[in-house]
Amino acid sequence: MKLRLENNSLRLRVRKSDLQKLQQDGSVIETLSFPNAAIFQYALTTNAVDAAIVATFSDNKIVVNVPLSMATDWVNSDEVGLETRLESGLSILVEKDFPCKDRPWEDTKDTFFELVSEEAAIC
Repeated sequence: MKLRLENNSLRLRVRKSDLQKLQQDGSVIETLSFPNAAIFQYALTTNAVDAAIVATFSDNKIVVNVPLSMATDWVNSDEVGLETRLESGLSILVEKDFPCKDRPWEDTKDTFFELVSEEAAIC
């Protein structure tokens, strides 16, 4: 799973294996360990409680939660992404990961080729 933060927006790009894990476990978590022993995490989760996409940040961890029914529909469709803007103004985009046209050296085995159009996958 990839994380991009820019101008009060948060974007998660998820690979095929991430979506499988999300379906099986209800969450995908990535961890970054820094030399000073600090740890930063970001996660994509699902639950049946929330009615909309929400995001939280606490204890050096960003969590984006998608309602279970919304996540299930998205994972099992050709829909590329889920997007929302929170009351705080934070824009959230969770999308399937496609190969980047401008990075031919990247490993693309776990990306979504079958949905790529001519204009898609510009990173």
